[in-house]
Amino acid sequence: MSCTTSARHRWRVVYPLGRADAVRAMGTVAAPLLAGFGLATVAVLITAERQPPLAEAAITAFTMGSILFVFSIQFTGASLLYAATPAERVAWEAGAEPGNGVATVRAVKLQHKDMWLADRYFQRARCAYDVGILAHLSGLAVLLVPGAVNGGQWAAVGVVLLAIVFEAIWITSLYHGRGPKWFVPSYRHARMALHSEVE
Repeated sequence: MSCTTSARHRWRVVYPLGRADAVRAMGTVAAPLLAGFGLATVAVLITAERQPPLAEAAITAFTMGSILFVFSIQFTGASLLYAATPAERVAWEAGAEPGNGVATVRAVKLQHKDMWLADRYFQRARCAYDVGILAHLSGLAVLLVPGAVNGGQWAAVGVVLLAIVFEAIWITSLYHGRGPKWFVPSYRHARMALHSEVE
């Protein structure tokens, strides 16, 4: 049997192994909470008698963020349909046939297809969530801009703008797999650290 053939009959593994759990937490806990907060903020701003100076811009940003969080929830649900573990797959495929090699091979082939689909839905869920976070933070920054000189509110705006910068670094680092060690350590940093420990 060639290497290519044997590779086709192995589980496809994507690291980190906790990816599905992280996406589940993002799409079933964080995104719904943020979407609800954004929509509640929009409702308050629309019905308020006295609106902040940049209320329209804040409404736009929070609305866009909330919609993106809803899409993130939907993509997360779709991705988790295909993210079953190898143990779950074998249990369902083999059924009452323990040790059935044909059933296991069938499960592995299906897992390759499912992982391809899960990857794409994971990416879409993550992208919608990341852009939603940026829109949400932008809406918060705009909402905090005071109509007059107010040192406290301007300080709050500065804090939110700093958070936007850190979020942009986080997002860029995750998509490129390379980020600053002090903020977003990766496998590359772990390899370097472990290599230096061995030496």
